[in-house]
Amino acid sequence: MWGALLSILALASTFGLYEPAHAQVCGDADGNGTLTVTDGINVLRAAADLPSRCSFLICDVDGSGAITVTDGVNVLRGAAGLPNVCQGTLQPCGRVAGISCPTRQQCVDIPNDDCDPLRGDADCPGQCEPTSPRQCTVNSECPTVGAPCTLCADSSGACPISWCDQATGQCRVAFQRCPARSCAGFAGLPCPEGQQCIDDPRDACDPNAGGADCPGVCVL
Repeated sequence: MWGALLSILALASTFGLYEPAHAQVCGDADGNGTLTVTDGINVLRAAADLPSRCSFLICDVDGSGAITVTDGVNVLRGAAGLPNVCQGTLQPCGRVAGISCPTRQQCVDIPNDDCDPLRGDADCPGQCEPTSPRQCTVNSECPTVGAPCTLCADSSGACPISWCDQATGQCRVAFQRCPARSCAGFAGLPCPEGQQCIDDPRDACDPNAGGADCPGVCVL
């Protein structure tokens, strides 16, 4: 199945069926203001780790924290006029201009971009999301992800991880990439480029519950 999908995506690339994303419409990867099959191809390319200008703000349509085949399917459903999880227009917020969100919405940091306020970065762009009651204050309050880990070539396990986003009080899911890497802790280990360090919710050390020098994991 993947071989056929990659062949289709390669043809799409050859005929120039994708462009940089500019619009703030959920799933509108080419920025033309509407959902089309071309947008679905862009999202599927990103999910297959093929060259794509799909941004997480636009193409992580289900808010899972990663661009996946499920996102591509949702965009294709939207292009066909079928029910999907895209929520329409996404409004940017934050940055130096201090753009605020409408009533009953909050500004949250865009996951997986190169600007992370938890790393000390300033003026990071955000996106407006409906205000939700806080689900959690510590990682242990978030449910365990039932999906299995991937066994990497170096025998490490790359796992989906549920953690508490302190900025929003919401439980979120992040994904490790092979080879699975640790970060932070006493050694202050960094993550590879393109990944962020979050506290490892699977141990008993939680910096939001009084823990110090807690080890972390690198996630997408």
